[in-house]
Amino acid sequence: MCSNDPLPILDAGVPNGSYVWTLNGNPVGGNTQTLQTTGAGNYSVAVTSLSGCTGTDNLTVNVLQVPVVTLTNSTVCPGAAFPVLDAGNSGATYQWRTGEASQTITPSTAGTYTVTVTVSNAGINCSSSGSATVGNSNPVIVSLGNDLTSCIGDPTLTIDAGNTGSSFVWSLDGTVISGQTSQTIQVNQAGLYSVLVTDANGCTGTDDATLVVNPLPVVELGIDVAICPGDDLPTLDATTSNAATYSWTYNGTVVGSGPTIDASTYGTYEVTIVDLNGCIGTDKLTIDEAPCEIIIPNVFTPGNGDGLNDIFFIKNLETNPNSALLVFNRWGREVYSSGNYQNNWNGDDLPDGTYFYTLVLQTGKDYKGTVKIIRKK
Repeated sequence: MCSNDPLPILDAGVPNGSYVWTLNGNPVGGNTQTLQTTGAGNYSVAVTSLSGCTGTDNLTVNVLQVPVVTLTNSTVCPGAAFPVLDAGNSGATYQWRTGEASQTITPSTAGTYTVTVTVSNAGINCSSSGSATVGNSNPVIVSLGNDLTSCIGDPTLTIDAGNTGSSFVWSLDGTVISGQTSQTIQVNQAGLYSVLVTDANGCTGTDDATLVVNPLPVVELGIDVAICPGDDLPTLDATTSNAATYSWTYNGTVVGSGPTIDASTYGTYEVTIVDLNGCIGTDKLTIDEAPCEIIIPNVFTPGNGDGLNDIFFIKNLETNPNSALLVFNRWGREVYSSGNYQNNWNGDDLPDGTYFYTLVLQTGKDYKGTVKIIRKK
């Protein structure tokens, strides 16, 4: 018999007798007319009838092992070939449901594949079957979305690869980012971010996205200034390329929305620029009231030995930087000039006498007059 056949029940045949059963010489079962066999071996029975007569018989049960068929279910990734199915048990005969009669087959489509394997021994054929389901895995679709933009100093952005439960390998500009193996990644460095996603079936998908980090708009209003009372206040100019919007505030209150603004009073002016990339730049400038008017001397005494009044010193000139000074002699010849006078002219080696000057402030206001150089003691 085959190992997958039901074990037989042995019947001694003589009713109402007494029975002694053995298996391979060892007592087995009880005092019953029948015995359920439990496996291979030599079974024997001795029967004593009611008249006291005794008879014996024996029977050998041979169990032939059926072939063990092990086929494994599988799921293949899109584009991959199905695996070879191997029924094992070399030398047996095979009958696949597809009609093939070989030990191995290569599926061409998804489905369930069943095989019956038969081995022969002593004229007895023992068979067993096995089956495997092969299927196509869904593609791993990875979409990181559109390319990203941010500005210098912005918070990090999150990129999500989706496909919860998969494994992830992230790269930046082709180099694997160590320690980044989660579904999402926080980014703030410009470059090309790529992710390789592997699902539970070992199938993979990939996608990439570029992060562009834009510079902040350059805003330069200049240095703080001090303006004399009565002088015109400056026009502040924040014009810059790529600007989308301007917003001016004066001491915290919005006062304008163009690239320039005319200062109307002393105080702090601040401009905020949002460029076409959404990046923000700011600058501010304070206009103070200068302790002017300037006072120009009409005489100075260089080299007379008293150490006093040795230079042409214009009081309050420090509140008017970039003031130009020109000095002429009485014949109209220029004897001194400076585009940013620093109160440092000592008359050079000019002779005593009267000289004519023109002082032009950065505001455009000019002063003309005479100054005497007196060197004699």
